[in-house]
Amino acid sequence: MDELTIATIDIAPSQTVVTIDAVRAALRQRGIPAVVGDEDGTVVARVALTPDGQLVIASDGTVTSTAPEPVLDSIAAEWSADVLLESDGLFLVGRGRDAADPPPSTPPVRELPFRVYVLLGERVTGLTSLAQQLEASVTVAEVDGAAIVVAHGHVRDSWPPAQRPVVALTRTRTGLTVEVFSAAGLAALPEMERMRGRGIPDLTLSWPAGWVPVLPEEGWTGEVQRMLRTAAIERMSELVDDRPVLDELRVTPADLERLRSRDNDDDLPGHLTRALRLPAVVEDLVRGRADVADLPGARRNERTDEGRRAWELASRPSWWSRLLRRSGNDEGPGDRGRAGPS
Repeated sequence: MDELTIATIDIAPSQTVVTIDAVRAALRQRGIPAVVGDEDGTVVARVALTPDGQLVIASDGTVTSTAPEPVLDSIAAEWSADVLLESDGLFLVGRGRDAADPPPSTPPVRELPFRVYVLLGERVTGLTSLAQQLEASVTVAEVDGAAIVVAHGHVRDSWPPAQRPVVALTRTRTGLTVEVFSAAGLAALPEMERMRGRGIPDLTLSWPAGWVPVLPEEGWTGEVQRMLRTAAIERMSELVDDRPVLDELRVTPADLERLRSRDNDDDLPGHLTRALRLPAVVEDLVRGRADVADLPGARRNERTDEGRRAWELASRPSWWSRLLRRSGNDEGPGDRGRAGPS
């Protein structure tokens, strides 16, 4: 299954409201191994593509492939819908919706995501300037040698090496995302980019929906559908090898693959907490069974404009280092625009 890639199918009908059962029935009728789920109010399907962009279908107890365009056109005609298939480097649309028809009046359900940060670096105790560092009011609690941080409002991620690795878990109505900010990932960036890179995760794992299979989970069809439920993974482009990142978390590549194969269910926060060796209370926070403000020693740090300006002055490069940077022989005119904060 390693050679197969995952594509998403999104259906925008003229009048009919899209439901998980209706999409499953349409794909089942066409013999397509797939999974369907609710991604924060939008019903989406995942299907498998071969390396040459063919759609994987079931046939006589095994799987084969076919051109995706006729399948998209068939669904579009049946539903009077626009049907979008999207994958890396591939974007196909089956047109069936009358442009004059308004879309169904079922706006996606949006809830504010809940995010908890776990700081596992060498300097994660006694932190007093996180509100200025993240440009948001935060509540901080120290548990088992780690700092657990929950922000109140929009955050500007900025994690210096001494606080890394940092693991961020974000829960939405239907999904869960894990982001890792490691010292190894930051060091992989060119020196001039590292200040900007403090806000860029090295690894991101995402389970956007709870997936329901379309066909019976048997034989090759079951293998394909299990692959489609796998958590998506994104790596920072400069990260050639993610093993140093995993080493900081004491996680092996095999551990990572086992995590990716976990279903997005009620047990997922617990699996993540244990696999990443996070304090046990993180599971309760992510599942909404605990409040960070109730943890022993929890303190709230408020963001202030004065504190933000002080943090900016403290974290920007010194005048002397900027002067040396400008006079360095390895910086051309085109590099100055990419140098980050100055």
